[in-house]
Amino acid sequence: LVSDRGGALRIYEETGEGAARLAGSRDPGDRSWSDTMPARLPDGRIVFVSDRDGNPEIYIAAADGGASRLTFDPSDRRAADSGPAPLGRDRIVFARTEASAVPGAPRDLFAMRLDGSGMTRLTRHSADDGEPSATGDGRSIVFVSGRTGTARIHLIPDAQAADPEAAAVCLSDFELPRSSAAPGGRASEDTA
Repeated sequence: LVSDRGGALRIYEETGEGAARLAGSRDPGDRSWSDTMPARLPDGRIVFVSDRDGNPEIYIAAADGGASRLTFDPSDRRAADSGPAPLGRDRIVFARTEASAVPGAPRDLFAMRLDGSGMTRLTRHSADDGEPSATGDGRSIVFVSGRTGTARIHLIPDAQAADPEAAAVCLSDFELPRSSAAPGGRASEDTA
């Protein structure tokens, strides 16, 4: 879970009987940075987002309570990473803005190995692609994208294809039994 119980946003892992241990950090109180968006990997480790180096990057929690950074950007061309999720046993999928993009800029999906190598771009779309989740075998990815004009759930059926995005399909662009308009008359959105 993510909590500010120690003074700053940190990731805690329940250890049983109402106790929790800090994961990915040894300092619960330094408010100059935050740890968020944790995801459990198949091997039990935790991957998460932290802005401890000045911008949101992907980290993996170490057994000793610390963490190792997986994504690195030059200080003059920083990207913002979010939404890490397991992609099979030895990779993750996550959302990332272009380097030097303004805050809130559209993101694309990327994959990389757990040792920080082999970063691969999976999508290249002008709409925001985020909130990825993958099948256990690491082959298919579902994600939220605004590429149809509003946020909908999309599928990449084969993340290892030469052009994974070419086969992407929208899974949730259908009429609902009731009005498809959200409160206030705006188009409905699908997330998570």
